[in-house]
Amino acid sequence: MLSKLPRDREGVVKAISLWQPWASALFTPLKKFETRHWPVPRSIIGQRVCIHAAKKRDADVRDFWETLDSDELAEFTKIGIASFDQLPFGAIIGQLDLVECHRTEDLRVQPGTHDYEWGNHAPGRFAWECANAARLPRPVPCVGRQGFFDVESQLRPFANPS
Repeated sequence: MLSKLPRDREGVVKAISLWQPWASALFTPLKKFETRHWPVPRSIIGQRVCIHAAKKRDADVRDFWETLDSDELAEFTKIGIASFDQLPFGAIIGQLDLVECHRTEDLRVQPGTHDYEWGNHAPGRFAWECANAARLPRPVPCVGRQGFFDVESQLRPFANPS
């Protein structure tokens, strides 16, 4: 449960907001890397962080969902998301470990692979390696932010009682 998440002196947990369906894809075999134009701060490497599914739900996001093949849809179905309308938005959806940060040109993810298709691996970008992803039993409504942000009160219902 979330009581095992590392907390800083104020008792908060770091979170990062991602658009759907990329946020939920981290909880499937489809997406092992989160790609950004900036590196993950060194202080967060090796830490457990929360994944927030952004509130953004527009035609571009739906259009991307519509391009998923049957294998990709099957992976989402395995985590309880059988349609676009079942994707959670505006909520913390789980947690994972940020293992390492790679330059995309060093990682050399191959075009045509799921890792490549589910990220932007253009030169000059960064691929954040993720592991040990665990979805919450139900999404926790939360306002997202750009970059890493702190969450605490939204997660209390999921922490084990002391």
